Amino acid sequence: MPVLFEVMSALVILSCLIAKFRVKLAHFALALIFTLISATIIRLAAKWIFGRTWPETWLQLDSGGNPSWITHGVEGFHPFMAGAAYNSFPSGHALFTFALVSVFWWRLPKLYPLWLAAMLGAVAGQIGQNYHFLGDLLAGATLGVFCAQISIWLSERVMTKHH
Repeated sequence: MPVLFEVMSALVILSCLIAKFRVKLAHFALALIFTLISATIIRLAAKWIFGRTWPETWLQLDSGGNPSWITHGVEGFHPFMAGAAYNSFPSGHALFTFALVSVFWWRLPKLYPLWLAAMLGAVAGQIGQNYHFLGDLLAGATLGVFCAQISIWLSERVMTKHH
């Protein structure tokens, strides 16, 4: 799900290279750029800070599979642990989906059923496949909406100064 919205974001941003689209889409593109940057920083920092194990073993590491709740009975936070085995919290899929979809929802509010379906689909897919705990998804979704709101506010400030 996030890849779809990353591609859509790239198309909006790249369309600003064409002068006739720049005026119409500059504000939208700027909000998407700020969202992508802030979501990336928050995702990387939070995963390292919290160090949460996954619900299921799906990584093949030199030391064996990643520790997980379903396979090993391991569930918890291990702050500042490096490595993919401790990257469950927050969900990057939820964070990026909710962040980017929130910006699209802001610019195209009449399509809200589509945006809502994308958000719920991202959560349902991750839960259904045991990729994340519910708390990982709720944290990712919350941080994603936060990134979008801050990015929209910041883009409005920048665009106001240039007009």
